[in-house]
Amino acid sequence: MPATAQINARIAVSCKANGDAGLAAAGLSPSQAIRALWELAGRNVDTPEAITDALFPDRQKQREADARAQRQEKSRLIAQGPNIVRDAYVAGGITGAPNASLSFSELKEAAAMEQYGETMGWSTRE
Repeated sequence: MPATAQINARIAVSCKANGDAGLAAAGLSPSQAIRALWELAGRNVDTPEAITDALFPDRQKQREADARAQRQEKSRLIAQGPNIVRDAYVAGGITGAPNASLSFSELKEAAAMEQYGETMGWSTRE
């Protein structure tokens, strides 16, 4: 017989009574339930969230709902991406919102012209 260890825990009397009744209905003794819990913990040393998910399913549901909301927010921001600066101008009441229809090369050329145009003697395109 393998060596054994003893576990002592203090729990409320009502918690023990309700737990004993539930375990008996499931056909388990308290020792079997504790052994199963420790085996679960031992199998999931590298994934502690699996332990908390098994013991507290509501936490798992909340974590999944939070992750889903975060994915939806990221998708919304990605969809908004091309217009984010214009939308910020409008939301802030700033007039003369930038033209979001310029291509990247046109924006790059405009930025270079703005920064170096006069210094380099470049003329603006008509």
